[in-house]
Amino acid sequence: MNGIFGVSIGTTFLNVDIMKRTCTCRGWEMLGIPCEHVAAVILSIGQNVVDFVQDWYKFPMQELIYSGSFFGIETHDMPMVANDGLVQSITDEVFLSLNPPHTKRPPDRPRKKRIES
Repeated sequence: MNGIFGVSIGTTFLNVDIMKRTCTCRGWEMLGIPCEHVAAVILSIGQNVVDFVQDWYKFPMQELIYSGSFFGIETHDMPMVANDGLVQSITDEVFLSLNPPHTKRPPDRPRKKRIES
């Protein structure tokens, strides 16, 4: 078995090479995730699609990438928000906090048909 499969969608014919991890739509090469054509081939041969996703998307690689130290950003100049909703800046200015406006729900469902005049 050479790993090359043909997928036809309407009048379009695409070649999928499982061994080289290529598809003529180029989606698999660009994203590292099997496109729908490749997924159809993988499922038709009884394999798991997740096994053909590039390693950089998988959890062990993500752990390795982000295993270094992260340092927090110092936030000395951030305003403080009190329990009563007032915002106090670092220069001791006090502002009212902005809350979203209160909206009233319409009393009934909207009409399905417009009333003609």
